[in-house]
Amino acid sequence: MNIDILKKWFEVNKDNYIDVIIAGRVFGGRHGESPQLPRAFSYRDDILKVKFSTTEHLTVINPTNFILGQYSQLLIPVASKAVWVGITMEDPKLKKIGVKKSIICMAKQ
Repeated sequence: MNIDILKKWFEVNKDNYIDVIIAGRVFGGRHGESPQLPRAFSYRDDILKVKFSTTEHLTVINPTNFILGQYSQLLIPVASKAVWVGITMEDPKLKKIGVKKSIICMAKQ
């Protein structure tokens, strides 16, 4: 596992809005419709947690690797599970999406 790539990606992108793509699906519908601003991350015991400037956060369990893509994307080829959690003003309950064997890409706009 290359944690240095994760750290490098975060340092470069912590002030950039990015699209979050889980298993080929863009969060929010289409590219650029619901960009997220990464604010913090942690990686412990094979669990990656990324917090964004909104109420959303992403948890990735057992990621296989961190890869820096050609256009500064953070790629996680396979993970046991990815969980996206967010709170909306219309629905104060937590919304959770669980995806097994995920392809995750966080790409700068």
